[in-house]
Amino acid sequence: MIKITQTLFRFAYRLRPGLYLLTLLSPPVIAETITIGKGSGIVWEGMPFNVTLSGPLKYSGLMTKYPLMSITDTQSYGLPASAVKMIGGYKAYPIAPGVGVVPKAIGTASYYTSNMVPVTYSATLGLPESRGTGANSHLTPPVDRDWAISPSSTSIGNFYSPTAPRTVNISGSWLMVTDGSQKATEVTVKPMYAASFSPYSTGSGFAIILPENLELRISNLECTVNTPTQINFGPVAHDPTAGAELASLSYPITTQCNQESDRVNANINLQFRAISGLYQNAPTKLSLTADGGYITGEIDNGVTGSGRCTIASGVPFDNQAIRIGSITNAQANLTLANQVTWRLCSGGSKLPMGNVDAAAEMLVTFN
Repeated sequence: MIKITQTLFRFAYRLRPGLYLLTLLSPPVIAETITIGKGSGIVWEGMPFNVTLSGPLKYSGLMTKYPLMSITDTQSYGLPASAVKMIGGYKAYPIAPGVGVVPKAIGTASYYTSNMVPVTYSATLGLPESRGTGANSHLTPPVDRDWAISPSSTSIGNFYSPTAPRTVNISGSWLMVTDGSQKATEVTVKPMYAASFSPYSTGSGFAIILPENLELRISNLECTVNTPTQINFGPVAHDPTAGAELASLSYPITTQCNQESDRVNANINLQFRAISGLYQNAPTKLSLTADGGYITGEIDNGVTGSGRCTIASGVPFDNQAIRIGSITNAQANLTLANQVTWRLCSGGSKLPMGNVDAAAEMLVTFN
């Protein structure tokens, strides 16, 4: 079971003579039982997926009721637009009163036209919206579908090659949203699929991306994190030595949890997700947007290892759960007090000067 509360951090620092900015924002965990609590908006993110569907369509016409790229609750046709409701400010698929799920996914589809011209397009599905990207940003879902993008929002005869290969890749994660009206209960969540549809069933492809055995537990457990959100490293000398520590700052990071009734036993975790990327794909190095440098983190009391610039044992920015404590069903309240140290590190000769930024997300979760 997982509980998530979103927290936004902002950092600022200066590498003479320019100003550098870092924004630390906040999601995920994989489990067969997800526990959420009170609150509204995005309350959980997890269950990452990455699937590829391939094979000939076996039909030449583009029909909007059979989207080429889709996330859906069924293996027939795709998700009707009427199945998606506004919950907590987001277009989501309802799974319980006041609770819904929504994908945050990107997709790429490659196919051949009827005269064998290869075409590739990309899109986002779910959050922030379902829409084509890049040169195909005009692509939107068909009128009667959502979480689906095809090369056209209107039907076209003799469009695809029925025998040439088509490939669709869809990757992302799931978010759970609430409107604050949710009540303590347990429900089974329907499976969801990544799909690429053809009017001929033998030309369609499916893959489960939200598992069949997923249980949602709505509880009264609520956790928040209190730590400074505006952090300024101040003037910092430019050092092109790879791994050099340019600045560090330490602050309290206090996690407070309470559960008024229906108390549960739970581990309390923090999770971080890089928005601006991982420096050289290292999980413990949050990259500057301009690259050439990175941020590391370290939480005391043995929560993480060292966050020194040259040691890969600090705060992971790839959604790994960092256990900071636990609460029992005999406890109505819990406070966990820690110290977090952030370090600004040089990536070497490509360390930038001037204004830059970086971003990451943080969640408090429980399981």
